Amino acid sequence: MNYGWEALGQDDVVSMNSGQILMPHPTFKVDEFTARMKQVLSGLDELKQKWLGEGQSCEILKPGAKDWQKGKIRITLEFYPDEPESPLDELRQQLEQIERSQ
Repeated sequence: MNYGWEALGQDDVVSMNSGQILMPHPTFKVDEFTARMKQVLSGLDELKQKWLGEGQSCEILKPGAKDWQKGKIRITLEFYPDEPESPLDELRQQLEQIERSQ
């Protein structure tokens, strides 16, 4: 599994409290952002380094998720979680279930 930057799906929902560009509201679907970005891409010179490089702080809500997840977003609308899930979490849960059943 890759626990670095991950591309967001077109139906994923993003919420940003700061660094917001292009969108008239802080919460939007990725496909809304993509359509708007295509309209105004040439006017992003001042924010280009931040949006194409290190990313802007935000939160996302994926379909079926229980809660918002904090991280960063960049112009390709990739997301980097502040606290990635451990690949061992599922194994730990299975071991706990086995211990409880004994």
